[in-house]
Amino acid sequence: MFTLLPEQYKKRLFKEYRIRLVTVFLFFVSMFFLISTALLFPSYISLSSEKSLYEVESKNLKKQIELKDKEGLATTLAKIQSNLSLAKPNETAIYRAIGAILNQTNTNISITSIGYTRGGTGAQSSLNLQGVAKNRESLIGFSNNLKKELIFSSVNLPVSNLAKQTDVKFNLTLLGKF
Repeated sequence: MFTLLPEQYKKRLFKEYRIRLVTVFLFFVSMFFLISTALLFPSYISLSSEKSLYEVESKNLKKQIELKDKEGLATTLAKIQSNLSLAKPNETAIYRAIGAILNQTNTNISITSIGYTRGGTGAQSSLNLQGVAKNRESLIGFSNNLKKELIFSSVNLPVSNLAKQTDVKFNLTLLGKF
């Protein structure tokens, strides 16, 4: 086949063809991005409105939680105050008596139960302690230390509790105005 165009024109024509081809390709790529952006725009608007809605709900929930915490704290404080107003001086004396007992216990004495009998007006109340002492000497020392406490008017340790030398089970009765 004969070509009537000189070589220089052929090259220029081929170069022009490539430029047009690249231009058409870039046009379609840019149209693709524009159309995809246009199609994604409604989703973006929808998600941004949902995000703002969730942020508002989150702030409202945080405020409600803070209010409930404050109300809960206020009711708890009110309950504590009412319980403190119900406490009588005689009832705090029993706590001091039990505290005195616990201060005198050591590793050699273990208390298994404490029984409390409240005396009437003017009568003495009693505390009954049951437990186990590692040896007789630690039980006698525990009893003597309790006798030194001013809150107890008498400490009764039956002699039968001193029958064993080790692992002594004891019943101790404490009398006083508590």
